[in-house]
Amino acid sequence: MRYRVMLAALVMGAAWLPAPIGAQARKPITFGMSGGASIPIGLLRDDAEPGYAVSAHLNVLRPTSRVRFRGDATYARWKLPALVGANREIWRTNLGVLWNAVLSHTPETIARRSARPYLLGGVGMFKSGFVGGGSADGSSLDLSMQAGGGIEFGVSGVNAFVEGKVVNVFAAGGSLRHVPITLGVRF
Repeated sequence: MRYRVMLAALVMGAAWLPAPIGAQARKPITFGMSGGASIPIGLLRDDAEPGYAVSAHLNVLRPTSRVRFRGDATYARWKLPALVGANREIWRTNLGVLWNAVLSHTPETIARRSARPYLLGGVGMFKSGFVGGGSADGSSLDLSMQAGGGIEFGVSGVNAFVEGKVVNVFAAGGSLRHVPITLGVRF
């Protein structure tokens, strides 16, 4: 199952690559970063307090297309108060990469709108584990999926965005789900 989803994502990306990048798109490749709160849900909510998530983004735009692709490198962390021992804090961490399809307006429409909504969905891999007392243990590499949406708007020559999504990491013993609500910039 894990490899079929990854193979499908790679085939989808490879089929898109030969498309020419025209002069209509002002910036066919952009970079970005975001950060904000990460709210645990499902099984993760039972043990973890709300934490934070930070991401770096690589956007690949196609001229005249409503779909763009975005790679995310993400780190999320939550404190586990139920597992805190004698003067030792325990944290649950997720470090991963995801490849997303983003559905939004065409570049021509984007130039005329001040606020631009979008939807996204993607697959990737996360290294999930525990950190406490300066050591890491119990980590695993797991398939993940995410879906969500946001709103982009122009601010001082950069595109800012507010985004919310649901991230599901298919870890051993049950899925780890969280909802990052982030603010970011793309330039």
